[in-house]
Amino acid sequence: SGDIVNAYGITKIEIPGNSNFAIVMNYFEDVNLRDYLKKNHVTLSLEDRVFAIW
Repeated sequence: SGDIVNAYGITKIEIPGNSNFAIVMNYFEDVNLRDYLKKNHVTLSLEDRVFAIW
């Protein structure tokens, strides 16, 4: 879409038996990174995915 998204950091969330990572970034109404990556994962290279958050 041409929009620039700032990523401010990454944090690890520890839950017993599981751990996840969260990305601290700008808030966009009606859009989130998880859904974007799910929808476009087939066409995105690793470089594209990293560029989407950095």
